[in-house]
Parts: sequence; structure tokens; C-alpha cells
Amino acid sequence: MHARHDDELSDFLTSLSFSEDYLAAQTPEAARSLTSRLAASAPGTAQQIAFALGIDVRGDLAAVTAPTLVVAAAGDQFVAPEHSVELAVGIPGARLAAVRGGHAAVFEEPGRTLEILTGFLRDIHRSHPELSPTDTVRWPTAPGPRFLPTVPAPRHPHEC
Repeated sequence: MHARHDDELSDFLTSLSFSEDYLAAQTPEAARSLTSRLAASAPGTAQQIAFALGIDVRGDLAAVTAPTLVVAAAGDQFVAPEHSVELAVGIPGARLAAVRGGHAAVFEEPGRTLEILTGFLRDIHRSHPELSPTDTVRWPTAPGPRFLPTVPAPRHPHEC
């Protein structure tokens, strides 16, 4: 669609980026606004998708030593929730949280997303108050991901 300059690319990206429930609750004007904002960000989309489809980092996950938070969106059509769970399971000590919404859940649930992110950063700071924001820290490893309070709560490790 991108290569042939299809006018419906923005509509398609909007439908993939946001959950059906969120889009259904929008006024026609608000939906058009979302679509027009995605149209402005479309350059590079094809390359980003090609890159994502051509890389497999699963073998590198165990080597990640930085504190890691994986946020899975229950309705994400770009990154399936089970892939977010796989990512969190593969990174030692990673934390996993779930939010409602689609790939753009930060817009759908900004308060919840901010709560998750700031809570994670606060925990890092509490664990290492002596560190500056540019210092590197190693998160204590634990068997499997540590699940944060989620909305909705994962019913099974592979179902967010």
C-alpha cells in the first residue's frame, strides 16, 4: 500500500493501531483526526515493517541485563500480546504489564500507561537511589517475568 501510494494506507494503519472499541467510541471528526495524524507519520512505515519482519532477537533476550518493562496491549494487532509475553519471559527479571487497547494504547489509556511506566521507574530508583539517570543498573533476576497489576490481568502467561 505504501509503495503504490494507496490513499487508504492511513485508514488501514488507524484500524491496526487502535482497538475496535476505541475507534467505535470516536466521533467521525475524531476518527478523521487520528487518520490524518497517521498519514503524516507514514514515511518509513514500510521500512519499519520490513525490518521487524526480518529480525529475530529471541536468541539475544537472555543477555539483556537492563531493567526491563514489557507492556502488552490486549488488542494490539501489530505486536500480538503473546509475543510481548514471550519477550518478557525471555528477558531475565523482566516485568510484564497489560493494558487495554491496541498498538497505540498510550493514546487509548494514557493514565494507565503512565501509571505503569512511572511505577516501574520509581521501583528502579528505590532499588538504586544512589544512581544518576544516566547510570546503568542491573535488575535482579527472577524466574520468569514479574507480573505487575494489569488491566486486564493475564489469565495465562500466553494470553494477555
